[in-house]
Amino acid sequence: MTEYRKPKNPYLISLIIFPILTFVFSFFIFMPIILQADMMDWGYAISFVSFFLAVAFLITTIIISGFYKRAGKIFLDENILVHWQYDKLSWSRFTENEYIADKKNKRFLFLTILVFVFIIAMIFILINREVWKGFLIIFSILLLITGILSFLIPELNKKNHLKTFPQAFVSLKGVYLTGEFHIWDYLTAKLEKVFIDKKYMLIKIEYSYITSYKKEYKEVRIPIPENKFDEAVRITEQLRKKTKNKK
Repeated sequence: MTEYRKPKNPYLISLIIFPILTFVFSFFIFMPIILQADMMDWGYAISFVSFFLAVAFLITTIIISGFYKRAGKIFLDENILVHWQYDKLSWSRFTENEYIADKKNKRFLFLTILVFVFIIAMIFILINREVWKGFLIIFSILLLITGILSFLIPELNKKNHLKTFPQAFVSLKGVYLTGEFHIWDYLTAKLEKVFIDKKYMLIKIEYSYITSYKKEYKEVRIPIPENKFDEAVRITEQLRKKTKNKK
């Protein structure tokens, strides 16, 4: 039996809240009838809105239930490919490298938003020059908020990583690292690519998922502990077979 410190499933709280909301709004559907309210006045409106919300929360509950089960399967002994724990020094080094990469990504995103906002502002000002002051205030506030977030998010991620118990689980079902679960083979999520970065001694796993408007890609970078390179090669090959079988 594998010995490890099992993290809390992050979907547990949501799995409690959303079924309760589903039950509450299911009850509200029939509340106007129970209270013998005038259905033509506001009864039908309450029932309709409650029905819509109850269905939405039910669907959300089903989806979260799937994530909850799959997050739990990561820790089943038959699914775990490897479980690594890290010493304080190597974990601090990894966290610092992730922090630097995160800062670069957020700065690039901020500059992209800056250019986009500038172009939109110029278009609005050319269309109606009388409102340039209002748009200048609005866009300045937007850029200020974006700039603050681009600075704060890497800092908060770094602090969170340092507080997290330094361990990684690599499973056929997904990965747990730095307090986060990365799950594929559920809904639109799909494992895309797995390889070893020998320069930085990392396993890099790329998976994709469909958002409301496009296909997004997420990369997980897992530090390889000292003297564990052979294990890294083994699990990389196992995950590669999984990606080939999906094609």
